[in-house]
Amino acid sequence: MTINIKGLTVEFNNGTKAIDNLNLNIEKGIYGLLGENGAGKTTLMRVLTTILPVSKGNILINGINLEKNNYEMIQKQIGYLPQELEVYPSLTVRDSLEYLGRMSGIPKNICKDRIDYYLEKTGLIDKQNKKNKQLSGGMKRRVGLVQALLNEPPILIVDEPTTGLDPEERIKIRNLLVDFGETRTVIFSTHVIEDIASTCNKLGIMQKGNLIFNGEISELLNNAENHVITNEKEILELSRYATISSKQYVDGKIMTKIISEEKPRIDCIRAEVTLEDAYLYMMKMAGCDVCIMEASSQALVQKRLYGINFDIGVYTNLSREHLDYHKTMESYAEAKAILMQSSDICVINADDEYAPFMKKNARNKTVT
Repeated sequence: MTINIKGLTVEFNNGTKAIDNLNLNIEKGIYGLLGENGAGKTTLMRVLTTILPVSKGNILINGINLEKNNYEMIQKQIGYLPQELEVYPSLTVRDSLEYLGRMSGIPKNICKDRIDYYLEKTGLIDKQNKKNKQLSGGMKRRVGLVQALLNEPPILIVDEPTTGLDPEERIKIRNLLVDFGETRTVIFSTHVIEDIASTCNKLGIMQKGNLIFNGEISELLNNAENHVITNEKEILELSRYATISSKQYVDGKIMTKIISEEKPRIDCIRAEVTLEDAYLYMMKMAGCDVCIMEASSQALVQKRLYGINFDIGVYTNLSREHLDYHKTMESYAEAKAILMQSSDICVINADDEYAPFMKKNARNKTVT
């Protein structure tokens, strides 16, 4: 129950490389995938499930070479829950699962027992006679997970399995995946870092088609040790120095957790590192731009320039100083002067009259 990936590259017809020279070994247990949108997580899953072809590189799935002649064998090794799945909307939950079981060649009595078991585990037993089109989004995700588990494959690949679930449902799904992963391989992609922390043995972080971290969760936490700090000062002050990880109200004050390479020049203390902190630190070390937060936890501040309203935001690479613009901009001329001094400003939803100037003078991409 292993997946061996060597030099995997996936390039689309327009020349975009969704995955660039990826090397990865995944063994028994639950392997978590984290990364921003467009990092390549879903593309990797689609390649492993034979939906997308390999441009370059080699993949072995349980010793079977991933090539077109072996697609049928590989498909029998894998259960897959994609991001979007519509399971026969006019059929009931049970009827659709029974049909899928027959299509997979599962004996009728075994299929019935498995459906009962997984419907109970996913909290759907009382919804089994409802039509799929009558279900909520979270319920449909759970039905999709059951269909992926029904054949009890040696490898399970699930893309955002807890999307749309309430906290109790998420815990049920996480527990089910942990049980399933005791004797099998599970690849679990999610944006919910708490789910990764609660389920995964190992973790991979992808960024722009590259694997920037691969290892134990404890290793990732150790990487961020001594770089996570708490402070009670205002958000505006803290945002000058580091990434803001979290903010909480404690005894009427805002306790802000920040991530910084060095201890900032403000009164603060070392903080306990969470997986979310460690993930943000790793993304920072990989050179990701982050949004510097403004007052009231907003990244954008409405300003009036020359009688015209538009939103202006600051995006900056943490290795450079960023512009202190926490003052009211009264005129277009003042805004222009500030933009000319800084390479870290981009304009968001700028009025058409000024957008060409903003795009020309902002070295970072304009966000629309």
